[in-house]
Amino acid sequence: METILLRLIALAMAAAFAACATTGGGSGSVPPAESPAPGAATKIHRLSIGRVASVPLSNAEADAILAGATRVLRNRDSGSDVSADVILQRRGDVRVIMGPAVITSQEDYARIGRSGVQIAIVEAVRFCSTTKPGILGCAHIGGSFMALVRRNSLEDIIWAHEFGHNCGLNHRNDPSALLYTEAGASRRSLTGAEARSYETRRAATGSAAIVSSSDESAAGAAPASVGEFLDRVYVHGIPYSHVAGFGQADAARFKAVLVNPARKSQWTNASVALGAIGTPEAVESVRGFVRDGRGRIGHDAYQAKLAAVIGLGYGIRRSGSGKALEQLASGCSVEAWMQDLRWSAPVGSSRGDTARALMAASFSGLALSGTAEAADLLTAAARQPMQEIPLRKHAESALTQLRKVRKEGLRRYTEPRPH
Repeated sequence: METILLRLIALAMAAAFAACATTGGGSGSVPPAESPAPGAATKIHRLSIGRVASVPLSNAEADAILAGATRVLRNRDSGSDVSADVILQRRGDVRVIMGPAVITSQEDYARIGRSGVQIAIVEAVRFCSTTKPGILGCAHIGGSFMALVRRNSLEDIIWAHEFGHNCGLNHRNDPSALLYTEAGASRRSLTGAEARSYETRRAATGSAAIVSSSDESAAGAAPASVGEFLDRVYVHGIPYSHVAGFGQADAARFKAVLVNPARKSQWTNASVALGAIGTPEAVESVRGFVRDGRGRIGHDAYQAKLAAVIGLGYGIRRSGSGKALEQLASGCSVEAWMQDLRWSAPVGSSRGDTARALMAASFSGLALSGTAEAADLLTAAARQPMQEIPLRKHAESALTQLRKVRKEGLRRYTEPRPH
């Protein structure tokens, strides 16, 4: 009886795939070829989903994203693309989970993993093996869960990409690949070996990384132009090497993006690039962008503002930007943020919560700077009174990352790596 029921469900899903567009993919998705019909051998992955209280995600929204991710995996979008005979479905209702709304350390990531869901939706991810601005998702290779943020586009691609890491797959250095380090509507292809990994994935336990020996997790070619950079969607954060080549001559184009609501999807990249440029004028633009706004803001804007603060660390490391260091130093105070902010994070967060998140982002930016001055600031923050224990832990984690930056160098530290 159960086998018959599963086949009926699979046939119903096939009809739904043919009838609807890529709802979870957002604007820019390419029209897929017709999906192969599911059969008795089709692997159905039922995934439990949780969200922190401040991030809305309904059952219907989760189902739409999973259906889109299924199409990404099943469709053959080119002659070299291989179909994975799988269906991704939601198991149970999307439930509210306890844990950090913003992941800033390995400890935060592990706490989210202990919530018991396979897909965890959080406000922001600032740490995935290393600290970087603009991280969209994190999943251990061969692990049991993934942490993701909400976006207005490409959620189906990103969920399928991160689930691939859970299936044991590392990045592949091919711009058409689903497992490329960047997401895109045309980055959907699988090899035969990758398709089989999606099909044969077994339930995993724990949250320890199974580190791959692959050398295909490099950041890929740096962008050739400002326009190319702005259009990129970095799944695991923006590496330093991809913004280090921009200078004062490029600043005006990035500033124009930050004041244009129609280009909201590019705000993260533009703000991080300005932080890396690091001139007083560029830093002031970042400062104005972070403080601009009133009332509740959307998730895309919130993530861009957090990334903007972290990106200032690139400017300090690159050129010793005193203005960027001054901004991050002042950001090590909840009270300083509270005085300037007129906006707050998405549903469920107070202005105080928002100020603390920005303070923790300042810690991350200091970590990326790798300077002795930053180390002194983080050491002082780690000695704050007992009522700020969470922030003390963020400061301690940032100090650990700062030491790694000094040991490895910022370029190598921020390159994508197995996680």
